[in-house]
Amino acid sequence: DTTQALLQFQGTQKIQKFRCDNSQELMAASKELKWPRDTSTPGVPQTNGLAERWVRSSKEGTAASRLRGGASIQWSRFAGPCFAMHHNMDGGTESPYCKRHGVECNADKIPFFALVQFQPTPSTDDPVHSMDSKIRDGLFLGYHCHAGCKWSGDYYVAEFEGCRTNPDLKPSEARIHRIGECCL
Repeated sequence: DTTQALLQFQGTQKIQKFRCDNSQELMAASKELKWPRDTSTPGVPQTNGLAERWVRSSKEGTAASRLRGGASIQWSRFAGPCFAMHHNMDGGTESPYCKRHGVECNADKIPFFALVQFQPTPSTDDPVHSMDSKIRDGLFLGYHCHAGCKWSGDYYVAEFEGCRTNPDLKPSEARIHRIGECCL
């Protein structure tokens, strides 16, 4: 999983240097990927202070996004990437997203677990009557990104009906859609 996450982050860019703590997962993944690696001094957290601060900010931001939306802890795997995307989009041409990709991200900045309306992709598993509403209520989960963390133009949304009837619904039990547009 660690190797796959690092490859997803890397995209098509060449990694010049990878700095990490001495966690076995990161060291094994960087070795497998043949990334040049620097590590911090074992037992001296100050040598890895900036990275530790970002880890703390990510955890706190993920928890705050999830709690603000009213989602249980099981939804953290969506709340984390959504928080990261919101952070990376902030700042216009000075944003981390723009600095990495050379363009501003034009995605709508929708709060995690906000109630949205969307039109699901037609499915033979769930036929809709021609006179029935094509629009559904959903809960916003985040942004679909290509390798390298560039937004694809799609969003992730969970159908609201399942969460309404079962407030303890887990992501594995929800109907999650990847859709091209949604609105608050």
